This record gives sequence, structure tokens and C-alpha cells, in this order.
Amino acid sequence: MRNVLALDGLAHFAGQLPHELDGDPARTGAAGCRPLDGAGVQRRFAVLEGLLEAALPRLHAHLLRRHEVPLQSFATQWFLTVFTYSLPFHLVLRAWDLFLFLGHDAIYWLGLALCRLFEDLLLQADAMEDIMALLRFDADA
Repeated sequence: MRNVLALDGLAHFAGQLPHELDGDPARTGAAGCRPLDGAGVQRRFAVLEGLLEAALPRLHAHLLRRHEVPLQSFATQWFLTVFTYSLPFHLVLRAWDLFLFLGHDAIYWLGLALCRLFEDLLLQADAMEDIMALLRFDADA
């Protein structure tokens, strides 16, 4: 039981650590990590939206125009936890490898790759609940 208690909350801690270390790659090990303020978060959403529109225009139109799904409703968790709560653990390890090597750019790459992987399912989804479950990569969706 002691080992379980020692790991409680570790995912949340790991998701916040790079933001708390002043963005110094020597301290974080993550390329280009800086603490995010409100404007920084909004810039990241704008970049993600532009990338989604350029890479997956049909999906962009389906999500943001037809269903008016705000990026913040699913991508906030991506940026704050680097997919820690969104993916199975073996994939979280890969996501963190990329994040520590590439910095926040890895979140864009991974988010777009996962959207592309689930694009057909997302385009078929008409209920907001189904779309959100897919975008959060909920195993029960």
C-alpha cells in the first residue's frame, strides 16, 4: 500500500513541473518550455486552431463551425498535462519523450496526429457528448 500512496498525484505533478521551473531547458529538460500566462495559453489555442484548419480542414469545419466545439474544452488538458489524463500510460510515456525533446511543439504534433487518427469517427459524430469523448480520447467512447 505504501507504494501506491507514494505515487498518488504524480501525473498531475509531472504535468505541471515544466511550467513551474521558469522555462529553463537546463532545469526542465524540455526544449522551449516557459510558464504559460493567459495570453500564452490563448496563443497556443490560436496556433492549434490554425494547424487544425490547415492540416484537417474538414474536421476543423465540423468541430468549430458546425458544432461550435471550443478548443479550450479539450485542448486545455493537453497543454496542462501533456496527455497524461487523455492517453493510456504506455502512450503517455511516448508523449512525454517527445515533449521533453521538442517542448510544446510536441503537443501540437500529437494533438494533430490523434485528431487525424480519429478523424473519421469525429466526422461521423453528431452529438456533442460523443465528440467530446473522442477528443478526450475516452476509452469508453
